Amino acid sequence: MDWLAFAGSILGGLIGGLFTFIGVKLTLKYEKGKERREALAKANETKPRLEIVNYRAFEETENDNTINNDCNVLALSINAHVDEVGNLQFYDNSALDDDNLVFIEYVLKNTGETEISEVDVTSTLPKDMAVVEFERRENYLHDQELSYDVLAHKRFIKPGDTLTLRIYYVNDRVPYSQFGSAPFAIWLWDINGRIWRQSLYSPNNETGVPELSTKRMLQDSTDVNAALDCFRDPRLW
Repeated sequence: MDWLAFAGSILGGLIGGLFTFIGVKLTLKYEKGKERREALAKANETKPRLEIVNYRAFEETENDNTINNDCNVLALSINAHVDEVGNLQFYDNSALDDDNLVFIEYVLKNTGETEISEVDVTSTLPKDMAVVEFERRENYLHDQELSYDVLAHKRFIKPGDTLTLRIYYVNDRVPYSQFGSAPFAIWLWDINGRIWRQSLYSPNNETGVPELSTKRMLQDSTDVNAALDCFRDPRLW
C-alpha cells in the first residue's frame, strides 16, 4: 500500500508538472503572439508610403531632355515568339530609338513615418509587359533578356523626402491590365527589414495604399524562370 501511495504521488506530481509546463508554454506563445500583433499594428501605423506630389503626363514631358537620376523604368510590350534557331524573342528594337519614346514622370514623397531603404518597381503583367532599367535598355534588347523589376538608384528615402520616377513607353503602346488592377507595383523595403507593396496605376495619376508583404511574394512576382517556362508552354499561364 505504501508503494502504491508513493507511486501515486509521483504520478500525480508528474501529471501536475506536465500541465504546469503546458500552461506556461501556452502563456508564452500567447504573449509572443500578442507582442507580434502589437508590433505589426505599430508598423502599419508608421509604415512608409509614397504619395504623388507632382505628376507630368506624356504631353507635358514631350520636349523634356533632362536626365533623372532617381529611377527610370522602360515598359516593354512582350511579343513572345521563337526565332529561326529556336530562341525565345520578346521585344523588337523600336525602344532603342529615342524618337519612339515617351514618358510619364512622378514625384513621389514618403509621407509615412518610416525611412525607406530601397524601392523596387515591378510589372504585374508578366505575360504582356516587361520592365527594364532605361539606362541598360540596349543590353536587355540585344540579349532579349526578360526582366520584371527595376531597382531605384536613389536609396534611403527619409520621411518627407522625395523620389522622382519616370516610366518610359514606346510611343503609345501602353499595356493595360484587366479588371482595373494596377499594371505596376512599387515595393518598399523599410529600414526595419519589412517589405510593403504599393500599386501604381501608370500612366494614370494614382497609387494605392501600401500593404505588408514578404520577400517571397516579391520573388514570386518577378520570377523570370517561371515566366520562361510559361512562354515555352503557354498552358502553364
